[in-house]
Amino acid sequence: MGPPARPGFSVSGRMPQSFTYDTVPDGEVALRGGDPVHATDGQFGQVQGVAMDQDSHRVTNLLLKETGVLGRKHVAIPISAVTRVDAGIRLNITKRQVKHLPRYTGPSALS
Repeated sequence: MGPPARPGFSVSGRMPQSFTYDTVPDGEVALRGGDPVHATDGQFGQVQGVAMDQDSHRVTNLLLKETGVLGRKHVAIPISAVTRVDAGIRLNITKRQVKHLPRYTGPSALS
C-alpha cells in the first residue's frame, strides 16, 4: 500500500486534471477576435471585437480590423449587416460599402 493521499492530490502526488468546456446556448453564436469577415464579394478583414449597448447589453456593431495598403483601419459594421456566422462572419454588404463606413476608435468587448 502506498502513502496516504493529501487532500486535493492523487496518490501519485500530482494535482488531478480538470477540464473546462465552453458552451454556447442554443440560438447564440460565439465570436473570436481574428475570425474572418466576408462581404458579399469576398473576404475583407478580421473580427476585432464587438460594441454593445450599455443598457440592454446587446451587440450593436461588429468591429472589423481591415488591413490595407494604407495601414490598419477599424470600422463598426452594424449588426444588421451580419447574415450568418459560419467559418467566419458573413455580411450582406460589399467590400466597397465596408470601406466607406466610418472609423471606430472606441472600446470593444473582444480586444
